[in-house]
Amino acid sequence: MDEALATTTAVGATLLKPAQKVEWGGYSGYFADPDAPAGEVAYDPFRPLDEPGVREPSRAARPQVDQPIDADGCRCGDTQ
Repeated sequence: MDEALATTTAVGATLLKPAQKVEWGGYSGYFADPDAPAGEVAYDPFRPLDEPGVREPSRAARPQVDQPIDADGCRCGDTQ
């Protein structure tokens, strides 16, 4: 984590918040990319890595393919 944030700042990003333990049990830090929105580097100990070493997206982040998307980009049945 610290190395990833150091790499981002070495190539031009600005460190917004150094990585630190967070209340939900993980570790995260934030950076500002001059050519993109701010980003976060985070470790979540509650979501194990799959075989290639990539985290599976959470169920909340997975698209619900059984629900069509309306003209406004919302899925039918979404509550906001």
